[in-house]
Formats: sequence, C-alpha cells, structure tokens
Amino acid sequence: MNNLIITIGREIGSGGLTLAELLSKKLNIPYYDKRILTESAKQAGLNPKFFEKVDETVNKGFFRSTGVLCNEELFNIQCETMRHIATKGSCIFVGRCADYILEKDYHLLRIFIKSSIEERAKTIISKTDLNEEEALNKIKEVDKKRSEFYKYYSFRGWKDLSHYDLSFDSSIFPIEKISDIICGIYKELLFSINEKYSTKLK
Repeated sequence: MNNLIITIGREIGSGGLTLAELLSKKLNIPYYDKRILTESAKQAGLNPKFFEKVDETVNKGFFRSTGVLCNEELFNIQCETMRHIATKGSCIFVGRCADYILEKDYHLLRIFIKSSIEERAKTIISKTDLNEEEALNKIKEVDKKRSEFYKYYSFRGWKDLSHYDLSFDSSIFPIEKISDIICGIYKELLFSINEKYSTKLK
C-alpha cells in the first residue's frame, strides 16, 4: 500500500488541530479529529454520543448495562474505521491512538506537538471563557485523560518520543512553520514510497 498517513499526538492547547487543518489544506488530504467518532458511529449503526462518552477516555464503568457496547468494543470499531479510511488514501488522524493502531500495516509519519504550559493556558483562555486557574486545571485534566487512554490501549507512554518520528514545541516554532517542515518531509517520504511501490509492480 502506497498511502502515507500522518498521525498527530498533541498536548491540549499546543495547536495540534490547527496543524492538522493546515496540513490538510497544503497537502490536499483529509484530516480526522472528532469526525472519526461520527464515521465510527455510522459503521456501527449507533448514536455518535456513545463514542463521544469514551472519546480518548478510559471509562471502565461504561459497559452493556444500557444495552450498548462496552468501551473496548467501541474502541475496536473506531480502530476498524481508521483502518478502512487509511486504505482509501493518504490522510491525517489527530490523537485517538492512531499511531499505535495503524503502525503495523501502513506507512506513517508520526508527529507529536507540545508547548509550554504558559502558552497552552493562554491558548485555552483565548478560545474559552476560562480564567488562568481554570485553564491550568483543564490542562492537567485533559493531559491525564489522554495519557491514561493512550497507555491503556497501547501499553506505552503517551509522551514517550521514541514512538514518534518528529516532535515540535509550538511555543518555540510557529505552527505555520512546523506545517511547512512537515509538508517537505511528507512529500519526500511519499515520493520514496511510490518509487518502491512502482519498482515492486515491474
């Protein structure tokens, strides 16, 4: 398969979603953030709210008591949806263990975006009605949730950079500049993948 998938792990307030949007426009490939929940719900014939309840969360109490699928089953449906989308063409996945889910069967460019806690708090304050203390609490809460989710399903550390190909600090490098760097690397990797794929077909 000659698709190249970008996965973006990100700290809240670091600009990971903005990066995905920029890369999508510059590379003309789709990106999936929360939209993957809607796609998964369609595949399973379920209300998207069931996926939203467990989105990047380890919620061991959400089982079949109401007749819906348990966390692990919902996660597996999401995994299959990601794999199906990845077979259609190059794309971008934001969070949701995509780097782990797709690593065995797809060509990946795995990115992690971080930033200083001060800059992250400023970003959150600018986009919400939270004050500084509330923004800092939000950061701690979401970081903990994402870390637990990632470790629960992948058995490895969310911020362990050995599992990523590139890591950027958006408090040092502007997201626009980061997107330019990634675009250049992406195009070189995709060219190399296509060359190898063409050789195999000869």
